[in-house]
Amino acid sequence: MLSDLVSPRLEKRSLARAAVPARFQHLEPTWIFELALGFGRASAPAARSAKDFFPTATLFRGAKFLLGYPGTFEACARERYYNSTQAPIFLNLKANQRFDFCPELSAFASDLVEEFEPTRHGPSRLKSIRENSNRITAKQVATKLGISSTEVGLLNQAGAFETGRPRGARRQISWFEPSSVEPVAKALASRLSPTEFSRRFHLPMDGVEQLFSMGLLVANRSPHVQLLRSDLQLERSEALSLIDHIRAKLAAPHHNAITLREAFFGIGGSAKPWGSVVAKILANEVPGGVGLAPGHPLKFSALTVTPEFSRLLLTDAYSVFRSLPERSLALGPIRDFGRTEVENYLNCFPRDVSLLILNGHLKVLGPNRTRFSREQVAELGLKLISSREIMWRWRISPMMREALPKVGIERILGPFWPRRAVTEHFGSKLNFAEHVARCPVTC
Repeated sequence: MLSDLVSPRLEKRSLARAAVPARFQHLEPTWIFELALGFGRASAPAARSAKDFFPTATLFRGAKFLLGYPGTFEACARERYYNSTQAPIFLNLKANQRFDFCPELSAFASDLVEEFEPTRHGPSRLKSIRENSNRITAKQVATKLGISSTEVGLLNQAGAFETGRPRGARRQISWFEPSSVEPVAKALASRLSPTEFSRRFHLPMDGVEQLFSMGLLVANRSPHVQLLRSDLQLERSEALSLIDHIRAKLAAPHHNAITLREAFFGIGGSAKPWGSVVAKILANEVPGGVGLAPGHPLKFSALTVTPEFSRLLLTDAYSVFRSLPERSLALGPIRDFGRTEVENYLNCFPRDVSLLILNGHLKVLGPNRTRFSREQVAELGLKLISSREIMWRWRISPMMREALPKVGIERILGPFWPRRAVTEHFGSKLNFAEHVARCPVTC
């Protein structure tokens, strides 16, 4: 029968095709031959050499398997190796991809297998039972919630889900009721991490912490969130509401406006007062107002103020704008600084941070050497003042700054000068309030 299927004579091929069960008679004779050969190989030990590729026993086993349809398929579906969940021949067909050379033939062979082994045992049967009972797996829950399977287990142990009876002596697998997953999904979606808020709205982490300490940002109190996240998580709706209120207070930028971030370059030796300025924005108490380009998303780094306000910000009369709130205990341990935060704190440039590291003034922390001790940076801020801060704070020209050695004030390192000596010098030489009021921005 097999040789006739591949005979060059049409009548022999037609007679051979008529001899196979009706289930296969619509196929081309060569496809029927390939089916027999594939099933014969799948039910035989692996060939060890080229001469075993077409052994007579394999061909005979395949032909017998094909001609015995459907009884041979039913018998195979009942066979098992120890601890196996699928018939060996069907496993071999899938593992070795016997018919992948022809997609149509591969699809036909898959349909044959599915007829006799759809949900008889193993994972396929459990899947059918689960789907018919409208339950989902822990992996599906993890994907829906955007968390790990371990975190799903923690929530399940805390009673967050409605589950079926656990299956299995060791793994204790539970199926989950979809309706019980929805409240958890809603709770997890209500959180907003401080890091995400910082990146989304371009506000330094110091600014996020100040807003939280002032009560402008609120902690998320969901028990599900608190179970999975030991660090501070913000209430998303409150955070977005704050952004909307700030946006409502903004106007079009002034024609010669500067960014709020630039205005902070004149403030050194401490963190930038983002929280106090935001509170004044909400109270409409910023002289000249705060601007944002129309149609642009709100980013704190893009907020603009008038040059007049940037000068007044540094005077004693506006010290309330520079005040820092008491740090909330809910923020946890004090964070280390990243490199950009060091630049902002010291009012310097990236190359200046590299210079501090190279000369031993700043120690790099962490396995990736990307973190810096906040205490060490704060000490440097009290000791050093950058050329950038000098220009923004006193509105002096570079020529005046470079004349400091004539009065005995020398650079300590690169662009850094001794803060106390520079402050005392310009404090005695200039009437600060009058000077900044009449001098233009020089940087």
